[in-house]
Amino acid sequence: TAVVVAHALGLRAGFYSNNCVCHDHCGDVGCFKSDVAAMLAWGFDSVKLDGCGREENITLWRILFNSTSAKPIMLENCHNGPYVPWGTQPAQCPFHMYRASDDIQPAWGSILVNLQSLAPLVKAGLSYPGCWAYPDMLEVGQTNTMGLPLMTFNEWRSHFGLWCIVSSPLILGLDLTNTTTVDTVWPIIANPDAIAINQNWAGYPGGIYYASPNTTDFAPCGYNVKKCSQPSAMFLYKPQPNQTTAVFMLNNANTPTNLSLAIKDIPQLARAPGYIIRDIWSRADVPGRFCTDCACCGRCSWDAVL
Repeated sequence: TAVVVAHALGLRAGFYSNNCVCHDHCGDVGCFKSDVAAMLAWGFDSVKLDGCGREENITLWRILFNSTSAKPIMLENCHNGPYVPWGTQPAQCPFHMYRASDDIQPAWGSILVNLQSLAPLVKAGLSYPGCWAYPDMLEVGQTNTMGLPLMTFNEWRSHFGLWCIVSSPLILGLDLTNTTTVDTVWPIIANPDAIAINQNWAGYPGGIYYASPNTTDFAPCGYNVKKCSQPSAMFLYKPQPNQTTAVFMLNNANTPTNLSLAIKDIPQLARAPGYIIRDIWSRADVPGRFCTDCACCGRCSWDAVL
């Protein structure tokens, strides 16, 4: 079975339930119980619970898995109801990660709209270890573009960096059997420095701290959003252990742009006489020490520095 193959490869296997293809039609508690029993009998390690069928009760799912499973089962809440946690205590978040956004598209406007869905949840303190908000899966390496232009390498890299700095679970959405595409994006999705920023926790999940007043128009911006305007430049940050901070400088404009920031404006950054800056994409420290500002020249459209 698929589970046996996954476990033989050192991987964990997940099941996709109440999805938009099968449309689970039974909402009786007995149906929940039989589905949980089947998933456990098959040996699955995690379950993604969508909101397309009648089995919408994430709290009941958690109770049933916790009371019958001999091993921990990771629960992913994809609009299964209640959609978001209602507090910061474990009992107030009966899932391990939850979708904050509508379905994503492989288009830069859609990526930015989905990113913005995290802002109110982060502000309310509702994305934290064991209860992560995420703005849908990654479109890095996605070649099934549904008629949209194929995203560029820089767009894929910026997209991955955005999801890293906001602590989103990194769910790949590309065809892993397409070895040409996998080889192309491997330097992005296997960058250990970027993944470390995503995985580290120092009290804040990461978010936008600067958005330029000038905007850029995009179309499309999602399945239900035909067009939108987004800040032409955005800076994000996420505190890291040992008094370090990750900063993401993003150019959303349609032309190359010089980006610069004042180090003193980075939130929660420990004050020091000077700072060492590390380029996450090249995985190398920038020569010298920096005291006041940082500039990145000629950044291409829809490109970023992490």
